[in-house]
Amino acid sequence: MVRRRRGIPRSFPLIWLVLAVPLLALAVAYALFDPNSLKPRIESAASQALGRAVVLRGGLHLALSPTPTLEADDIGLENPPGFSRPAFATLGQAQAQLALWPLLQGRIEIARLVLVRPDVRLETNAQGQVNWRLGPAAAPVSSGAPSPSPSPSPAPAAAAAARGAAPRFDVRSLRITDGRLAWADAAAGVTRTATIDRLDMTESQAPDPGMSATAALQVAGHAVTVTAELGTLAQLMTARDGTPWPVQVVLRTEGARFAAAGSIAHPLDGRGYALTLDASAPDLGTLGALLGTTLPALRDVSATAKLSESSGAPELTQLAAHAGPSTLVLAGRHVALDRLELATPSVDQPVHAEVQASVESTKVQLTGDIGTLRTMLAGAPLPLSVSLQVADALLRAKGSVAPLQGLGGVNLGFALMVPDLAGLSGVAMQTLPPLRDLTLSARLAPPEGQAGPALTLSDIQLKLPQADATGDLTLTLGARPALRGRLVSQSLDLDALSRLVPVAPSKATAPAAPAAPAHPAVAGAAAPPGPPGSDLAALDAADGDVTLAIGALQVGGVALQNVAAHAVLSGGRLSVDPASATLAGGHLEGTLSLAAPSGVPAVTLGLSAPGLPVKPLMALLGLPDNDSGTVELSADLSTSGATRQAMMHGLTGRLGVAATDGLLDNRLLGSLGEMLRGTRLPVDLLTGAQAGQTRFRCMAVRADFTDGAGSVGPIVLDSARLLVQGAGTVNLNDGALALRLRPMLRTGGPGIVVPVRVSGTLSHPNVATDGGAAKLGGLSLNRLLRNPLATLGNTLVGERGGDACGPAITAARGARPGGK
Repeated sequence: MVRRRRGIPRSFPLIWLVLAVPLLALAVAYALFDPNSLKPRIESAASQALGRAVVLRGGLHLALSPTPTLEADDIGLENPPGFSRPAFATLGQAQAQLALWPLLQGRIEIARLVLVRPDVRLETNAQGQVNWRLGPAAAPVSSGAPSPSPSPSPAPAAAAAARGAAPRFDVRSLRITDGRLAWADAAAGVTRTATIDRLDMTESQAPDPGMSATAALQVAGHAVTVTAELGTLAQLMTARDGTPWPVQVVLRTEGARFAAAGSIAHPLDGRGYALTLDASAPDLGTLGALLGTTLPALRDVSATAKLSESSGAPELTQLAAHAGPSTLVLAGRHVALDRLELATPSVDQPVHAEVQASVESTKVQLTGDIGTLRTMLAGAPLPLSVSLQVADALLRAKGSVAPLQGLGGVNLGFALMVPDLAGLSGVAMQTLPPLRDLTLSARLAPPEGQAGPALTLSDIQLKLPQADATGDLTLTLGARPALRGRLVSQSLDLDALSRLVPVAPSKATAPAAPAAPAHPAVAGAAAPPGPPGSDLAALDAADGDVTLAIGALQVGGVALQNVAAHAVLSGGRLSVDPASATLAGGHLEGTLSLAAPSGVPAVTLGLSAPGLPVKPLMALLGLPDNDSGTVELSADLSTSGATRQAMMHGLTGRLGVAATDGLLDNRLLGSLGEMLRGTRLPVDLLTGAQAGQTRFRCMAVRADFTDGAGSVGPIVLDSARLLVQGAGTVNLNDGALALRLRPMLRTGGPGIVVPVRVSGTLSHPNVATDGGAAKLGGLSLNRLLRNPLATLGNTLVGERGGDACGPAITAARGARPGGK
């Protein structure tokens, strides 16, 4: 059989003709079609769909291909009135690739949409209106009130009829390059800007329709990546029917992650949302620049919450936050945070807090409830119920605090228990005294009926082994702070407290002086320092009125009972009047006034102390203190001056010291003997053995000063072995001494008297016999040796001193009526 030769089908030219005719028709239509003629229709349709005026400023270009591409340049979407600029958004160029077959069916399906240089500005104006609500008949929506409920969506057929069977728009793929997105809040004065390097979004069809998006952004110089799984664009534009539009967005930057997952029923209106929020960051401090603020350097941070809409307002529930081990510096102290946990069921429920940390290596733990987030944001009083443990110390506080109200918003009751105050030295960054078993409770609250910033510390209960106190104090702040109140103590041992709380040495403290000699000098000590003028000048910075009552006070070795004092600070003057106490030897009364008029300190002291123990007084003066008995002080002194020397020069008034029937440390008599050794008096007979005590009948001295010049006398010391009488002057202006003493050594018979003259200065006294006239029983020893019979015949029985104590004590007391 002969095989038939194959060739071109006879129908092939006809096929080409059938195909060529429509293609030729399309080519002719493309050549004659001007896409710019559709600009008005496109602007009108887009404006109607978005509810804003859409302007196509540039030209339109159409490229014919199996997927026709429409290009548009310089597109603008206008803002509603009342915002910062005319355009809500601008677009440098848009490229839309149209699917041909859906286009022939009356559907506009954009296979690929490319947006170049978009610039979008989301705003909230000063009236609280927002500009990002889009859609038919869109208008600015106030962010402070619920948006009106949308009208029921018309049936699909009715809607199509109302739109004149407008074509349906679908976007399958979107790309954005070189974009800019800004958010501004005019009321808060805050603006945030992000640049969009690249954004790609792709829409998938059934059976699982939705959009997938990825974006690369730059925010405040930080790279941010965003991935999202969303509903379709068509669902977004038609979501007004309440159908939930799915949302799943993840943002990553600087190792941090922020995620939101859920749905939004009305996304274009920003209503009907139900989202789960999740955030985590390895270091919170690095996000500060991104958010435009400074954040603490917390590490291993995470937070979760649920965000939904309730009655048109956002509602946060199931909030929780966590922070892991972190190193911080707070108030100059190094804080090593071990763990931080915050949790609350809602913004209307208390926030439960747990914090474990170390402050300067001291363990700190905080637990409790700190109020609600809603009250925090509203600035209302914030309820508190917390327990703070620092080392072994425990503080419990319960009440409320209103941060925006300052002191007026504090209302807290607290109780503090400190087993050992020294254990808090690390937190305080200084060595604290070892005060043990300290408890303090009180209530902090604003005083009733008092305007201005003030705080009352009421129901004070302070207890220590060495002290206790109760009372109330009110502190008023402002241009001139004031402290007023009353404190009552059953027992206060200042001696015991002073042993636990040593006075820190001054920075200018001189090197330690060598040990005092066995017989310290009676005279020659420098004048005591006076208060600096700057210290007293500070009295004019505040006012005060405090009443103090102490049942038993131990100070300086002196036991005082029923101590009462009223201190008033007003107009730069501190007055303590009255001040009183009960001593073993009688009732003590005194007044004190400190002031600094024109910056020059002035001091006035009035004192009547009938029974102070001798021993602590000797210790205070740096003299041998193995003494017993009591001493009476009487003073009425005043002075002024900016320096110690000036205050000594201005000293005016009276000072008296008297004591009777006591024991005197033999070392003091030995010191007096050393001073008298140059007089050829047998001073070793004063005390015999140096150890022990010598009984004295009385000691008394009175000094009267006028501008630093003092008249001293009488001076009397009457003991079993020695009687000293004298008088003279002392000038505090130059320290000059001019004293005449008449010491008499008692030998069991006639006394040996050697008159002494003390001259020189307070720091360098000179002691010498007065004319070298030593006497025995009132007789000159030189004359007695030359002519014993004649001399003895012309003398009386012998000088025994007479009654020197009575007049001297009366003078020292100031001759007060009823003097004891």
